[in-house]
Formats: sequence, C-alpha cells, structure tokens
Amino acid sequence: MDRLTGCSATDIGVAEAGTEPVGQSLQLTGTGSVYGDFTWTGPVAATKGTANTDQTFQAPGGPAAPVATCSSALTTTAGTATSAPVSAQDADSGIAAAAISSTPTAGIALEGFAPSEAGQPATATVTVASSTAAEDYPVEVTFTTDGSPAQTATCTVDVTVQAPAPLALISAVQGSGATSPRVGEGLMVEAVVTTLKTRNDAVVSYFLQHLGHPDGGRGEPAGRDLRAGRRDVRERRGHAGPDPGRAHRQ
Repeated sequence: MDRLTGCSATDIGVAEAGTEPVGQSLQLTGTGSVYGDFTWTGPVAATKGTANTDQTFQAPGGPAAPVATCSSALTTTAGTATSAPVSAQDADSGIAAAAISSTPTAGIALEGFAPSEAGQPATATVTVASSTAAEDYPVEVTFTTDGSPAQTATCTVDVTVQAPAPLALISAVQGSGATSPRVGEGLMVEAVVTTLKTRNDAVVSYFLQHLGHPDGGRGEPAGRDLRAGRRDVRERRGHAGPDPGRAHRQ
C-alpha cells in the first residue's frame, strides 16, 4: 500500500482480503454512545441503512434504566385464587431475572417468568392462592437486567385478600314477608339444592333448602328460590355446602 503524505492510519485489527463475496463489510459492534465503546469485526454481511450487526447505541450519559410495570391493585376474597401480570423492559439490555423482593407471604408467588432481549418486555404473573389469609399485602417485584453492571427496577402490586362474608341462614334470607329482607346483598348460605327451574332447557333458578329444616317463623321448612348466575347449578343438585349468591325479589 502506498504511503499517503501527511496522513496517519490506525490498525483496527481486522481487514478484508479482497476475495470476500459482494455484500461483506467491516463493522463496529458493541453497545455505547462514542467510538471507543465499539469494537471492529468482520468481514460480515453488510447492513446498509441500519445499525451494524450486534451494535446498540445508547444515549450519552450511561445506559438506559429498566422500567417495571405492575397492576396497582389486586383484590380477592379468601378462598378465591387470583393473579395479575407484571412486566419490565430496558432499551439497551435484556431482562434476565425477576423475583418478589418484599416479605415472603404464604400463598403469594411470582410465576411464569419469561426473560427478554433489549427493548422487549419480560413478563411474569403474581399469583394469589385460595389459601392466602385475609389481609393487605404490598407485593414488591424486582426485575434485573443482563447488563454489566446489572440494573434493577421495582414495582408494587397492592394485594387485598378480603374475609369471606359470614354464612347466612336460609330463614334469614327468606324472612317473614313476601319479599326477602336481604334483597341486593351478596350472601353465602349453606344449604341443599332441591329443585332446578328451567326455561327452554336452560336453568333460570334453583331452590335452596335449609339443612335441618329450621322454619322461617311460619311453621314450615325455610327455603329460597335463587336466580341462576354463571355457576352451573346442574351439577349441584343435593349439594350440602356453602353456596354464594345474591338475594333477589320474589
């Protein structure tokens, strides 16, 4: 190679032999915001019009910070399981790990973590088991990047597990008049399903009979006809146990 007068050159450590196929080039790779952050490599396939292969640009001032996103609140009733999604992403690093970083709570866990590449969301699910005791739980989740040094981001799901409604007697739901005194209330009763009412082969209501046949103050067994909701009551005929429902006008 002829020496150019008045010019200097720096050996970048890689070169093209001149026998490479068309479309090959020498490229800078790595992550950073200035020339010194990158390393020469190649020959590799050219990427005209886009960043080089394995080259990620950062804004001056250091790597971008990861951002975590959680549902602000999650409410359930003791005995009913629930869950909420959480996620995090980083513009220039992947998310490599996630864990609950608050005080451990029996029945609350982080499941299904899926790591991510730079710029893509990593996801997981905060789960609350049906066995979790009634209380308020601030559940903090911490995500960790795969960068060096690693960065973290946290978010909090405020979990509320409410105590279940106390069991109500069928006689109390029935009352002594033509209309239930508990209309509009969400109630749980312990009773036996004795009758199903259908319309066009679809269950529209079912009759609950009180266990032990206590009367409603009128010398007769206490019972109540409840409208069928989303629960499939076909499978509950003769069932003796807690049954949630809402009192309706009859």
